[in-house]
Amino acid sequence: MPVQAAWQGARAWLAGLPRAYWYALAGYLVLAALFIHDWDGYVFRTSARQLWEGQTPYQVAETDPWYGFLNPTDRHVQWYAYPPVPLLAMALSYAPAVFLDLPPFVGRILIKVPAILGTLALAYVAGQWTKRLGADAAEQHRIQVRFLTNPFLILVGPVWGMTDTLLMALYMGGLLCYAQGRPGKAGILVALSVLVKPFPLLLLIAIAPYLLARDGRKPFLRFAAAGAATGLAVSLPFLLTDATGYWRQAVGAHLARDPQGLT
Repeated sequence: MPVQAAWQGARAWLAGLPRAYWYALAGYLVLAALFIHDWDGYVFRTSARQLWEGQTPYQVAETDPWYGFLNPTDRHVQWYAYPPVPLLAMALSYAPAVFLDLPPFVGRILIKVPAILGTLALAYVAGQWTKRLGADAAEQHRIQVRFLTNPFLILVGPVWGMTDTLLMALYMGGLLCYAQGRPGKAGILVALSVLVKPFPLLLLIAIAPYLLARDGRKPFLRFAAAGAATGLAVSLPFLLTDATGYWRQAVGAHLARDPQGLT
């Protein structure tokens, strides 16, 4: 059975992870329970709760004036200025806190599950890149441990609960798939990274000519087609409900934000 085979494969993969990942996960969970970024944590929790109530943050942005988003004491306003992948992931992990009366520290962990998994995934992708670049097993392990224990990555992900580590895990994982001759899967992963935050598009502008020159047009077209299809599939429900709010929050807010805009 495909499901049983997939489960067995996942169990084997988890069993093969270095123990450093399990130690890191335990530490991340403790930090996640104790800390969270005050404003972003509020925004993420509110957005996830409102999504379960049937209202997307893109609709909220259209119905409330912009200055209302500066008031962190009102749970009915927020400023979720990103594409929907983090919102969907956090709404799923945070669901128990929406429907059950859980202690605050449990809610802090649940809302940061995507950030925690993204931090672990980034270390794994770094190890796979190290392997591709010809390092031995010992060096691969050292690189992964360095990523798992990097204070900056821990602060951004498990402590603050931001999604940048997830973004980079998806983006660098996509480029690794492209280098391994799997442009379709690469397009899906890179598109998901753009749907976390739009900034990988700037990196793609710089790297696209290199990919075209190295591998030719056909793989790049498969990469682009898979990415476009993924982006459309994830974004379409939100575009159909409020295209203006989606554009404003996922792109326009970053073009206009002080002091330098998207640059």
